[in-house]
Amino acid sequence: MKLITAVTLSLCIWLGLPHLLSDHQTYYAAAPAHVSVETLRSSHWQAGSPWNLNQPQLWKRMDLLPDSPSQALTLSAGWIGDATVIAWQNGQTIFAQSLHLSTPEITPRSLTFNAVPNQPVTLFFHGPTSVQITLSEPWSANLPSWLLPALIGVMLSLWLWQQLTGITLADKMAVSHSLTQLPLYWLALLESSHHISSTSLWLILYAVLLTQKQSLESLKRSVVSKATCISIGLLIFICPLWLLNSLMPPMLLALTLWQLFGTIKPKPRMANYFKYCEIAKLVSICIVLVSSIEAWPSQESLTLAAAFAWSMIHGSLLLTILVKQRRQLRQLLKVSHQQHHYLLHQHTKGYQQRLKTLTDAHHSLELKSTTDALTGMKNRGYFDEHYDIELKRGKRERQPFSLLLIDLDHFKQVNDNFGHACGDQVLSEISQICIKSLNRPSDRICRYGGEEFAVLLPNTPLEGALHVASQLQQAIKSHCILWKEHKLRVTASMGVATLLPDDSQLPSLLERADKALYKAKTGGRDRLELYPEHQNANALSEVG
Repeated sequence: MKLITAVTLSLCIWLGLPHLLSDHQTYYAAAPAHVSVETLRSSHWQAGSPWNLNQPQLWKRMDLLPDSPSQALTLSAGWIGDATVIAWQNGQTIFAQSLHLSTPEITPRSLTFNAVPNQPVTLFFHGPTSVQITLSEPWSANLPSWLLPALIGVMLSLWLWQQLTGITLADKMAVSHSLTQLPLYWLALLESSHHISSTSLWLILYAVLLTQKQSLESLKRSVVSKATCISIGLLIFICPLWLLNSLMPPMLLALTLWQLFGTIKPKPRMANYFKYCEIAKLVSICIVLVSSIEAWPSQESLTLAAAFAWSMIHGSLLLTILVKQRRQLRQLLKVSHQQHHYLLHQHTKGYQQRLKTLTDAHHSLELKSTTDALTGMKNRGYFDEHYDIELKRGKRERQPFSLLLIDLDHFKQVNDNFGHACGDQVLSEISQICIKSLNRPSDRICRYGGEEFAVLLPNTPLEGALHVASQLQQAIKSHCILWKEHKLRVTASMGVATLLPDDSQLPSLLERADKALYKAKTGGRDRLELYPEHQNANALSEVG
């Protein structure tokens, strides 16, 4: 859409520039009825031709004394053929125009030229005798002389008030922009409208209209808006010049009111809105300024120069304010980001510390809940949980899993003869001996209850379980416990059971290990038994 706007603006300038810069060949509409008009009758003309031509009888001349810098000639309609109009002043040609009409025109043809006021002008005409020529002054706005100083004073007062109060809100800028620059803008164009063609001025305003933010948004949303935009551009070229000239003042006023209404209630992206408005106004005023150089230093040209200067000053002021606010916003966002990053770091650090504390507390509670306080072994709760886990894993993976139950022989006599303190020491030392005798990390020994212990042996067949049991039994038997002046030795009875392929038809593994332990205790203690019984002889012989 920005590309379309830029192309349209360039096209309008390209089409209007030849009209602006051509040497005194600008077309204007006929003068309105309220302007003084003088019809140049045949009695006003004299025979004569410029440059001493060979056929002076075909030419006629007239001497005029213009009282304004711009003069308009209107050739009547309904004639065909060739016609030439030439104007001299101070021995120089100030206007020359040749016409060739093969068909009669419906509307009068208007020609306008500029001359120095109150100095004689000689007008030459060559053409059909049926042509009637009307001399008039082009229409221009009769504006009060106090309007321009009043507008400049209001603008400077508003600018000074903004500088003193420091109010730089977007809505305040929009209102000051509409109340100061826009009236001066259309006043300057209205004052200088007789310096350029109506078609060119309408093309400039059309480009200004297209650069408005509301127009761009409307063109994006609606196909009807696009068609209307194209139709307006075509109408500017085909409309009669007198109609374009008559519609210029209300069009400028409507454009001002429309933009004022759009800027009183500002919307997002106000910076882009001001940017496009400033570009369009500076381009249009610059073109009008170039076209009216010959009129310097007239009131109209001074008005136009003031509008151009104010556009630059006002645009620079808005740009400075917007850049300053953007820098402040960027600094604010930077500080906010740093504070957010610092707070996030502090919160993250605090959360990590709390998480570590909670994790340590969880591990501590878990350790306390699964560890026997006296022996340092895992307790019965830990055994029950991991026994089920290892049993299911062995069945699922069809891997051997063995269970070893240990019971200290005649432990009740130790408590009865030496006291419970001695019994606690015996349990503590035997527990440490058993823990040190297990070589694999996966083998876990637990205090099953009282003087009984249970050993989980995952991925261990019967032969391996018997080997571990034999080592534990030998380590317990060989350990000497010192209690005061006494040396104590204890023995242990053990029962071993291993998970078998047809385990579903047999009692549970724990029940089998318990039966094997009971058999070892009733068989004389300090023994190692296993379940089922028919494996005892072969397994024990292999271990031995």
